[in-house]
Amino acid sequence: GVGITHANILENVYHTSFWFPLEEGAVHLHAAPIFHIADFPFVFAAPAFGACQITIPKFNPQTFCETVQRERVTHTVLVPTMINMLTQFPDLKKYDLTSLKHLGYGGSPMAPELVHRTRQVLQNVKLVQVYGLSETGFLTGLQDQEHTEDKLMSCGRPCLGIDVRVVDESGKEVETGQKGELVARGGNVMRGYWNDPQETANAFRDGFFRTGDIGYQNADGYFYILDRLKDMIVTGGENVYSGEVEAVIYTHPAVREVAVFGIPDPKWGELVMACVVLKPGKTLTADELIAYCRRSLANFKVPRSIEFSDTELPKSGSGKILKKVLRERFWIHQERAVS
Repeated sequence: GVGITHANILENVYHTSFWFPLEEGAVHLHAAPIFHIADFPFVFAAPAFGACQITIPKFNPQTFCETVQRERVTHTVLVPTMINMLTQFPDLKKYDLTSLKHLGYGGSPMAPELVHRTRQVLQNVKLVQVYGLSETGFLTGLQDQEHTEDKLMSCGRPCLGIDVRVVDESGKEVETGQKGELVARGGNVMRGYWNDPQETANAFRDGFFRTGDIGYQNADGYFYILDRLKDMIVTGGENVYSGEVEAVIYTHPAVREVAVFGIPDPKWGELVMACVVLKPGKTLTADELIAYCRRSLANFKVPRSIEFSDTELPKSGSGKILKKVLRERFWIHQERAVS
């Protein structure tokens, strides 16, 4: 478990008030799991600012819409897979969702196509992205007015008082625009893993927590997350970031869900594979989707294998797609060598 202190919680409440302002009379809906960092701080932030809290046992679009309409919900936080389900809900327009003014999202990158779709179906809503981990709380944020075309793949700028950097494998800070691992320190970073001093020691280097996320910072101070270190695909010595490939595939009008991951190959080390769920009534072949990807991606990033699923992709309790579950059958008796 993650050792979160009272001071960590208060720091997160402070950051919540900046990125996602609650006020007296606001109604916050806990639609994501409360144990998830995207929603956990609001358990404390809502009473601190005089807001009401509503919970639903488990997210599904119908229950969400019914609750927003009935309780006049003003604020909520969802992960991208939930937003994807909501924006494709066929009965969405039957509900009055005009009370909803603030929609936060985080947990994983959200494809620009999904941001545009959200804007279209929830026109009164202000979007804010927050990036963080259970161990750190919120690290960065992207406010509604910052959702410009060039920043849709950005997780924003650091929270006040939080030091976020990009470092190389040796822990040295890299130049602006160069890729590396994001590390962070500040008042909201955990004390350590409960009763696990070895894992705690592995998680920190020179006082900074190692996020395990690969990304970069641009000249304007905005951070971009490319992939989890464990999800990055190395094919023929080239790094492929699954989120970039997924963002392209999500723009195809027939695609409902997608997960991109690496599978073993004796020649190239790994090959790019995509597992795809189509929208109801839509048809698409692997060759058609591969050709579609070639229009926007370098050749080594294009999926070499496409698998279509008739059921939704496996997800964690927090709504993230479980790529580990999808790829494990391909890696039986083999080890990944991602560096």
